[in-house]
Amino acid sequence: RGCNDSAAYNYFADATMDDGSCIPFPNPSGSSRRRLVQSGEGCTILTALNYNSTVTTDDGTCAFLFRGCTDSTALNYVSAATEDDGTCAYAGCTDANAVNVDSTATVNNG
Repeated sequence: RGCNDSAAYNYFADATMDDGSCIPFPNPSGSSRRRLVQSGEGCTILTALNYNSTVTTDDGTCAFLFRGCTDSTALNYVSAATEDDGTCAYAGCTDANAVNVDSTATVNNG
């Protein structure tokens, strides 16, 4: 299991089943990934998801994984997060004996 889309940042050649984790590669100025690699342009930052050791010029398309809460309605929403880490917090009544208990709440708001 893994990303089996060869055009994605996190392509995994051995994946026999796509698990929905593919991260799309940006398409700057209408260029394809293949053309950028052939032209010697791409991501030269080793820690990036789309690092390419065969390119010689960094073109600013490096992508990084940043885990955090991706739900904009949560108390701890992180707009820069690229992958949800399951830590989203929601305000509401968490007292199971209360008439206004909110089953989606993770933080009691009093």
